[in-house]
Amino acid sequence: MSAMFNENQGDGSSSNVMCVNPGENSLSTALLKMKAAKMTQMFLKNGTHNERGKQVVIDFPITIIGESKDGCTIFGGLVYTPYEQHSNYSVRNLTIQGSSHDGVSIILTQEDSKSGKTGASIHLDNVSVENSGNDGVSVRSCGTGSTMNNCNVSGSRNNGLIVIDGEMTISGPGTTIRDNCTCGKSDCYGLHTIDFRRETFINLAPSLTIEAICSNNGSGGNTGGRGGISIIGSQLHNSLRRKNHSTRSRKRMQNLIAFYGPPEYEEPPRSKKQKIKEKKTSVSKPQNNKYLRF
Repeated sequence: MSAMFNENQGDGSSSNVMCVNPGENSLSTALLKMKAAKMTQMFLKNGTHNERGKQVVIDFPITIIGESKDGCTIFGGLVYTPYEQHSNYSVRNLTIQGSSHDGVSIILTQEDSKSGKTGASIHLDNVSVENSGNDGVSVRSCGTGSTMNNCNVSGSRNNGLIVIDGEMTISGPGTTIRDNCTCGKSDCYGLHTIDFRRETFINLAPSLTIEAICSNNGSGGNTGGRGGISIIGSQLHNSLRRKNHSTRSRKRMQNLIAFYGPPEYEEPPRSKKQKIKEKKTSVSKPQNNKYLRF
């Protein structure tokens, strides 16, 4: 079935909403039209919006709403590349299935991070992410405002949810992260946090527990990584938030060494007086008087 488009949901309530029928490349085709028309909301009708397992790149602010979680399926993945600081993206009431890479990802490049786009966030509400070829949900180098509410992530080859240099808050009694990490790698988890450059957290609403939402994830297990995973308001959560900067910096340096291996060493710069003193005493600089350089 070919894709068909309307400029509203059928009731004429908004000219800023595009209604999309299921079909081959229906999602990607609609996104091109919406970007040109500067539209910001998409309504996907029930059926399969077939992107042949490919990731669809979205680089402008948009809200995607499915007609129903069980009836509306995107066969492929969504990858968001924020176009400006504090960009917000929302996906609601649908299933994302069979992506060849990440199911849903929001990624900043190194250039984006330097230009100040780190406030971007994604909001998933009543979304199921199934059988992704890499990670189910991936949040990298983004802000602190990303959320998942009543979402299910399952069957991912690698991590269920991975957060790198960012933050994700999970809520909703219907939330499950299970049966992921089918690749067999020991460094893949149901919930995975990595803090390379700044604090990284996965926060659970007070009504949730890790054991209740996260189960039967293979490889490394249900949780892992070098950031923080905790329940909002718990003693652990508060403790993670109170860590001083020097402690976090030392931990981050240790993490980098563990991940990349020993860094190169370089002699520290010496003043003119130091050089004269060394020449007079004919004592060479101790081998351990060095500093780390990455």
